[in-house]
Amino acid sequence: MNEEDALKKWLNKQVHQRLIENLQDVDTVIHIKQNDYALLIVDITETELKEILDQLIEHLTSPFLYYSQEIILSFSVGSCMLPNKSNEQINPLYKAKSAMYKAENKKSRKFSIHIAHKEEQLHETSIIEKDLSSALEKNEFCLHYQPQYHIQAKTIKGVETLLRWNHPQLGQVPPSKFIDLAEEQGLMYEILLWMIKEVCHKFSKEKELIISINLSYNQLLEKSFILDVENIINNSQMDPQNICFELTESINIYKRSEVRKILHYLTQQKYNISIDDFGNGYFSFLDFIDLPINTVKFDRVFSSIIASNSKLREIAPDLINIAHKAELEVVVEGIESIEEYRLWEKFQGDFAQGYYISKPLPYESLFSTIIELNKQLN
Repeated sequence: MNEEDALKKWLNKQVHQRLIENLQDVDTVIHIKQNDYALLIVDITETELKEILDQLIEHLTSPFLYYSQEIILSFSVGSCMLPNKSNEQINPLYKAKSAMYKAENKKSRKFSIHIAHKEEQLHETSIIEKDLSSALEKNEFCLHYQPQYHIQAKTIKGVETLLRWNHPQLGQVPPSKFIDLAEEQGLMYEILLWMIKEVCHKFSKEKELIISINLSYNQLLEKSFILDVENIINNSQMDPQNICFELTESINIYKRSEVRKILHYLTQQKYNISIDDFGNGYFSFLDFIDLPINTVKFDRVFSSIIASNSKLREIAPDLINIAHKAELEVVVEGIESIEEYRLWEKFQGDFAQGYYISKPLPYESLFSTIIELNKQLN
């Protein structure tokens, strides 16, 4: 072995040692060939990975002392982040090496990261953007219903209507991934009318349940909103008293005169009106005094914070008492355990909604599940 080979062997050993020093016991260092190393790092976030790579490069570029001679090496690092449940079919080592070549062209911070799930997300988003406009026409939307349990009457008395999209390629797409886009593309009003038609078709003979439907400010102010809703109701046997429109934006929006007129008309026609997400941001019962509403819905985050905070638990009965004095019923959203349910039962809440009561259900299994729930929860 000549001196150059001996130096390379020594340097590889030193680099390997420094890599090990900067990693956890569960991580792995592999010397692939010549000057190439592969690291397998598990259970890490993107931010943590960047910090580790910064530290690695700083550590590796510190001088190596070889027989009183300082040797400084340069490094380029490429990495590939692959989540546990990624659908992307890739070779992570290949992607990491491609990222390394990009890093070589950087003047500073000589590392580059390929994140597999971001490519997945971009691909998914492009599919959603392309297919959303035809989803209604192709009958890809469906409705699920989450039961609302009347705490005092000990029975299911309402359901919230929740929109789902059964995409032929992506499977069931949650609303959080397409509602904003549907608003931007001007599709939500037609989707709303379809939802109301579906509810009236399926529940026209139902007299016991109140069916809640989310309603946005923009939908409410559509010029033909009242006429369109009345046409749907008149063509069905649905009783307006069995429909509740849940208002989804800031309360201040609904205090505007043009909106108040529509809300007053709806209540005159016996529709129920609910304020959704009470407790999400600034709120005051004074905001509700002049509004024609029947129900206040406590936001899931707000209700869970109250349940877990001893000081806030002391004022919860007062909040509900104020609502009752204003002739408002209170729906508590996000009930996930029997302990939370018992707490709001003690506070005299009116309705409980959440996974402790039931997950959202397709129409086909709704009524059989309600019968079972009434037996179990009573």
